[in-house]
Amino acid sequence: MIRIEVDYKISSDLAAIIKDRIKGYILDVGTGDGSKLYHLLEGSKFKKAVALEPDSSKIDSAKKLFKKDARVKLINTDLKHMPRQIGQFDLVMMFEVIEHIPLALLDGYIRRIRGLLVKGGIIIVSSPNRYIYRMICNLKLEKRESTHVSEMNWLELRRFMKNYFKEQVFKGEFPGMSITRRFPVFYNYFSLLNKNFAHPAVSRAIYWVGEK
Repeated sequence: MIRIEVDYKISSDLAAIIKDRIKGYILDVGTGDGSKLYHLLEGSKFKKAVALEPDSSKIDSAKKLFKKDARVKLINTDLKHMPRQIGQFDLVMMFEVIEHIPLALLDGYIRRIRGLLVKGGIIIVSSPNRYIYRMICNLKLEKRESTHVSEMNWLELRRFMKNYFKEQVFKGEFPGMSITRRFPVFYNYFSLLNKNFAHPAVSRAIYWVGEK
């Protein structure tokens, strides 16, 4: 891929955890405008990545990022309507997606994801940590997403995912990453702080990594 500056970053300790698991065939569910996927795939060795996104305008933006990389296939659809013969994957990523799925449907969605993973395959899920996220929104520091229907706190997400996968890593990202994106000079300091002190209980975003 040619280098393109994108407005997406996560703490460097979390990025390292994710990049270490990027290999083989990858499925990214809810890729948005592609910037988060681009940021994580940059410099990584993988065979193919399939990215799903139901918003056609965001898919168009993602296509501009990946137009020079034939390994990345973008599909304008969601998990429910994705092609049945999509194949199997070594890694599935779902960043800020699970909270948009009604609780009554979550079991079916996660079971389908499990079926798409090879034996030993990895799933990485991120989600807002309900209590911290709502506190930030109540303080008007962030606008609450109206499409969230199943926000979980850190313990609820952990218990839910451990019903389907063996936990490898459970890590949080402190509040303040959105500010750091606007002022990149603080990125390394934020990442160092996050690496040494962040715990899911006090984090705005929580990242769960599991193995089939």
